[in-house]
Amino acid sequence: MDYQCEQPADTPCLRKPCLGAIFDKGIVATVSDFGKAGQKPSNPELLDYLASNFVKNGWSIKQLHRDILTSSVYRQSSAFREEVAKADPENKLLGVFPRKRLEAEEIRDSLLVASGKLEDKVGGPSVFRPIPEALNAGAQWQASKDPHEQNRRSLYIFTRRSIPYPLLDTFNMASAQEAHSRRDVTTSPLQSLALFNNDVVLGWSQALAGRVINEAGADESAQLDKLYSILFARKANDSEKELLKKFLDSHEKVVREKTAEGKLRSASRRGLKMTKK
Repeated sequence: MDYQCEQPADTPCLRKPCLGAIFDKGIVATVSDFGKAGQKPSNPELLDYLASNFVKNGWSIKQLHRDILTSSVYRQSSAFREEVAKADPENKLLGVFPRKRLEAEEIRDSLLVASGKLEDKVGGPSVFRPIPEALNAGAQWQASKDPHEQNRRSLYIFTRRSIPYPLLDTFNMASAQEAHSRRDVTTSPLQSLALFNNDVVLGWSQALAGRVINEAGADESAQLDKLYSILFARKANDSEKELLKKFLDSHEKVVREKTAEGKLRSASRRGLKMTKK
C-alpha cells in the first residue's frame, strides 16, 4: 500500500503516528490538537511502544511503516465480528481492520495499474495532465505532450491552487489553499458520474479490455477470471460469472443494434493485439 505523507520528509512524525493514514483513525483522534483540549490516546501503551521504537530506530519513518504494515493487526480481515462489535462498538482498539475508501491519488493510480498503463518512473518534475477546456485554464495549465509522462503516478501531477486537477478533486484531494490535519471523505453521485463520463477513464477501461483479451485469450470464462484477478486478486465465483455473462450477452445485443442503427459508435479495445488470418 502506498501512502503519501503530507509532512515534510525531515520532520519527525509522531502525530498519528501514521496510523491515521493506514487505519483511518489515529491513536489520538484529534490530530490537530494534542494538548489538554484534545482527546486522550485510545491506547497509550501502544503509543509509548511505537514512539520508543521510533527513536531507537533512528527516527526512521520507513521502519515505523514497516513495523505497522507487517503487524497482525494490519493483516487481519475487515469482516464483521459480533463479539468485537459488542466489546468495542467504535473499533477504537482495532479488533477488526476498518474499512476505508481509497484516497484520490490511490483511485487514479489503481485505474492506471488495472489498465496496464501506469508509468513507474521515479523522480523528476511534476507533470500536467490534460484538463477539460471548460476550466479555461489557458496558459496556466499546459498539458505535457508526452503520453508516458501523463500516465505517471498521481504524486507527480502538478498542484495549482487556482486549478485543482478535476478527477482528484472529485475524490477529496487535499486542497492547496488551506492547511488541514486530515482529508475529508465524502461519497456522492458526482463521483460515480465522474468515472462514468470521464473520457480518460473510458480510455483506461478500453485498455483494460484489451489487456484481458490479450492475456486470457478468446475463452469468455478465462477472460472473466483474468478480469477478477486484475481487479480483485481472485477468480470470479460461479454466481458472479453467471451474472456477468448475462450482462455481457444483453449489453452486446444492445450495442450491436444501436451500432447498426447508427445511434452508437462502437469503441475499440485499446492495446488489443490484432492477428492476420
